[in-house]
Amino acid sequence: NIPAEANPFLGYRAVRIYEEYASLFTTQLRSILRASAHGSLKIMIPMISSMEEILWVKEKLAEAKQQLRNEHIPFDEKIQLGIMLEV
Repeated sequence: NIPAEANPFLGYRAVRIYEEYASLFTTQLRSILRASAHGSLKIMIPMISSMEEILWVKEKLAEAKQQLRNEHIPFDEKIQLGIMLEV
């Protein structure tokens, strides 16, 4: 359970919680990747504020892709990854 915040737009959400809930994030990435075998999809990661966050997400995406390859589960190898910058 993720605790409620008075103003979540300023706090702990989106990419900021992914590390703490890494297994949930991996499950979400795997689900998106699996769905990409059935149609054109893109991944957008919201609320990015540092290069470290981008690199962490890319690492987790690469791991999820490798898991699916190892399990012989089809997905779009060329799925696009985008970000929403927070300034």
